[in-house]
Amino acid sequence: MQKLGIKKINDIFYFFFVLLIGIFTFFNFFLTFYQLATKHLLYKQIFQIISHFYLFKSNFLLIHNFYNPIIYIIIFCTLLIYIPMFLWIFFGIIKIFYKPYKLKNKLKNNTTTNTNPHEKMISVIIPAYNEEKVIKNILSDLLSQNYKNFEIIVVAHNCTDNTVKKAKEIINQKIKVIEYNTEKIGKALALNKGLNEAKGELIAQFDADNRINDLDFLKKAASYFEDININGIQSEVVASNPNSSFVSFMVDLEYEIFKEISYYGRAALGLNCILAGTGVILRKKDLLEIGGWNNYLVEDFELSTRYSLKKKRIIFASDIKVYDEKPTTWYEMIRQRKRWIKGYLQVFLKNITNFGNIIDYIYRLSPLSIFAWWFSTLFFLIYFFTNNNLFKIFKFINFLWIIITFSFIILIIYILIKLKKYNWKKILYFCFLYWIFEFHWLWVGLASLTVSNWRDTKTIHNGDFYLIQGVKIEK
Repeated sequence: MQKLGIKKINDIFYFFFVLLIGIFTFFNFFLTFYQLATKHLLYKQIFQIISHFYLFKSNFLLIHNFYNPIIYIIIFCTLLIYIPMFLWIFFGIIKIFYKPYKLKNKLKNNTTTNTNPHEKMISVIIPAYNEEKVIKNILSDLLSQNYKNFEIIVVAHNCTDNTVKKAKEIINQKIKVIEYNTEKIGKALALNKGLNEAKGELIAQFDADNRINDLDFLKKAASYFEDININGIQSEVVASNPNSSFVSFMVDLEYEIFKEISYYGRAALGLNCILAGTGVILRKKDLLEIGGWNNYLVEDFELSTRYSLKKKRIIFASDIKVYDEKPTTWYEMIRQRKRWIKGYLQVFLKNITNFGNIIDYIYRLSPLSIFAWWFSTLFFLIYFFTNNNLFKIFKFINFLWIIITFSFIILIIYILIKLKKYNWKKILYFCFLYWIFEFHWLWVGLASLTVSNWRDTKTIHNGDFYLIQGVKIEK
């Protein structure tokens, strides 16, 4: 059961919830496809019979006069669902027909300054909250870097374990450990504390559970800033524990697909890369100018939004990787992601009148599609039980659903083929699993309404083992 990501009762609930919603939608999708293709409405007659029962007539009697508003609500929700999906498919098409340029080569051919990148000092900030199990790993990796002009600032924020003690066990003049206690909580507070202490021209941000396998990571990162038009870079974030459980494997697969669609698609369009909260390198002067990190539930996405609105350029550095420990159970994953959704909603509401470019604005409102699904489903059922003309009215919406779903499936298959990791049997199998797995976001959306602070949703890192390029590195 642990391989499925199930360790507690909560995991069982989340697993079966996602499975139930996935199977229901899978069945409904092919039923809808059959009905549109044959024009034979299989279950219309069934619900006509059901709707004649007194229970439905009494419960929905008052709704008969509100058909038009319900239709409008469903149409509005449909737009909120499908516009972001159109955006993802658009990114995927751009990715297919417009290969992303080699960022490294482009920088080398377009450098606008003769400054030696090795002369730039890098201040590495590691915010840490109860990370005694993993903090020494990232410190050891950083100290092994070939690039030598850097400092490490560990900000142990409100720690109640031995994080400070473990960090100080590695004695090196490059490392500065700050024990930072505040009444307020939030990752941004620790990051800003580190920023205030930083001496470097460049600020690098890593999470305490990260691993760096590339000895030239900092050297490659610094070279990007030879171009004065680059304000920041986001390195590739790879799962360090993809084989720990079904959940960590699917999270890793999800990121691979997200990277191909969003990161490469946005790069092809010349748009900013979305910051991932780790593996980030920024110019210190830009960070200070923009006011550092704001204490949001998703401080990385909020910072990304401000950078984009201020037209500061962030690119995806596809040639450098940082390894990140992913959740291994359904409960841990849902707990982490409900904070993301609540945070995304906060950022959207804050910037609801700050449009910037239309693509970024659509991306910011994409979390609303989760709630739109719930509302549209509710009102669809209400209208379904109270009106016999439902299928005529929603024929176009069903047709749209079929087209978008098939388009997205084709896109996923293309990406899995491009990864060159799997045979055809596994590609089709993983494509199906991915579709079912993504329905967990529906529960995440509802669960996000319960989030009150960052600390209660923080991912717990175990650091038991890491799989880096096939090499097992023990704790």
